[in-house]
Amino acid sequence: MLNDVTFVVIGRNEASNLPRCFNSILKVSENIIFVDSDSDDNSISIAQKYNIKTILKRKANYSTATLSRSIGAKEVQTKYIQFVDGDMTIEQSWVEKAINRLESNNKIAVVHGYKKVFTKN
Repeated sequence: MLNDVTFVVIGRNEASNLPRCFNSILKVSENIIFVDSDSDDNSISIAQKYNIKTILKRKANYSTATLSRSIGAKEVQTKYIQFVDGDMTIEQSWVEKAINRLESNNKIAVVHGYKKVFTKN
């Protein structure tokens, strides 16, 4: 079932957060696309260190999360997409619960979870 999900991770200068993000996703899937928004830190090399198979570097005159998600979504070949910002993590149980909810009701197209913000402390 988790093979039906691609995780599209977006970020710009998220080097300090990407290890936590990638580690959380890799507990449930290796199917990750990373869309980097022209970072000037080592975000790309971190994604390479985590063996992220699809790394897209986007350069644009303006930067929006929506554009990065759209670029990543075009590469997805699975039934489901889970969008994740580079400063977020995924709870292991979340993905299975989300898929079960989507599969149980054909009138549902999107599910979302709780967002917990990480702070420096």
